[in-house]
Amino acid sequence: MVVKADCRKCIYFVPVEELSEESRIVLERWVERNRPGEKLLGFCRRFRRPVTYYVGQCHGYRPRELKQLKLDDYVR
Repeated sequence: MVVKADCRKCIYFVPVEELSEESRIVLERWVERNRPGEKLLGFCRRFRRPVTYYVGQCHGYRPRELKQLKLDDYVR
């Protein structure tokens, strides 16, 4: 099922800042060749592809789980 997704909230998304220098160079070359004019924003571990947009439709989207915190965790 295809859902509206925000890659920044997906468990498979790795931001460009967290990529190694070597990986970033390889991905930037791929984007230049296959998606000219777009900017590398990150990497999708699910599909092993570079991410050039954050919001769109994705059938592999899995949101990060929100942790339930107790009130004591906020008041210390």
